[in-house]
Amino acid sequence: MANTRYPLGLEAIMRGEVDFESDTLSIQLYSGAALYNDAHDFLNDIAGSKAGSPITLTGKDITGGKLTAAIGPFTPPAATTVVVAILYVNTGVDSTSQLLAWLDKRGDGSDLSFLSDGTALTLNWNGPIYSIGGL
Repeated sequence: MANTRYPLGLEAIMRGEVDFESDTLSIQLYSGAALYNDAHDFLNDIAGSKAGSPITLTGKDITGGKLTAAIGPFTPPAATTVVVAILYVNTGVDSTSQLLAWLDKRGDGSDLSFLSDGTALTLNWNGPIYSIGGL
């Protein structure tokens, strides 16, 4: 799969159920058997194992239909192969935390997959974290 937005997340945005400014937006890394499915709507739908704790986006800014924010470092457990980063609305309950984006590719198109050695790492973004565009 390539980086993509969840269709049901887009619907929630269009219905006004997601507010990028006031909602807590987080990124969760996953290892193992995580697979994309466009029918998924909430974090509890993601298979595989969470690789460490989620990171909450801070300093959010919305300009021109694009969301930018600061993303703190992640510390996935050592000897864990991270395969995907999931952007979602963090309600504190997986079954109500709306999925927004599936990120399994780097900026150069190669797989995000990497084996963690347990040290902190930072995900760098080329451009906005999320954008609304197209007709």
